[in-house]
Amino acid sequence: MDKNLSGYKKSSQTRDSLGRLTTPYSEKRSQARGVRFPPDIDDWLMEQKKQRNCSFNDLMIEAVELLMKKKR
Repeated sequence: MDKNLSGYKKSSQTRDSLGRLTTPYSEKRSQARGVRFPPDIDDWLMEQKKQRNCSFNDLMIEAVELLMKKKR
């Protein structure tokens, strides 16, 4: 996933000409999901997020995309 299109962009960079917040994603997004992780997994995910300089959302999308490719 291109980090320049990620949800990690500053909100000031995702505003339209009228100042309204817009999505940084090129494709439409569906329903938001909530996930509760055990502390050790959450710690690892937060470290990955920092190392990759991406949002948690982008990290989850990448993980699911990898799982989907593996299942094909």
